[in-house]
Amino acid sequence: MSSLSRSALDAPKVLIVDDNGLSNRITSVILNDAGYSVFCVRNPFDMRRTIQVQEPNLVLVEYNLPALRGEHLIDINRRTGKIVPMLLYSNASDDVLAVAAHRSGAAGYLRKNASPMLLLARIAACIHSAQKGSAAGGASASGATPSAHEGAPVAR
Repeated sequence: MSSLSRSALDAPKVLIVDDNGLSNRITSVILNDAGYSVFCVRNPFDMRRTIQVQEPNLVLVEYNLPALRGEHLIDINRRTGKIVPMLLYSNASDDVLAVAAHRSGAAGYLRKNASPMLLLARIAACIHSAQKGSAAGGASASGATPSAHEGAPVAR
């Protein structure tokens, strides 16, 4: 097996759940260029199946999905699905996103207008935190460590 295909197999996987195709493409390019494997679903009801099949390391969930709010989707998955860290990802206000992330059990949130540097840093931190928490047996149902909301910086 070549090193190129080997590294592609080892790349962290990110699932984007967003009905906005342009947003999906822009975010996918940024993540792909940084070495992530990216999967996108536009229908929120496809999220659980995609998580089961693709086994992502992190899920970005749009807050303003037409059929179901992102926070409800995260909450449903947290209660019934595989433990995967999830970030709300939207242009909604910081206040709305912070409250929704806290209520749903998300690992945090990111504004869509965040810089690529901040996007990549927050995703890497969430994946690292979840892996560290899983190794220590301390991951919460959201995949985040218990302190993810307690005084931790929140990406804007």
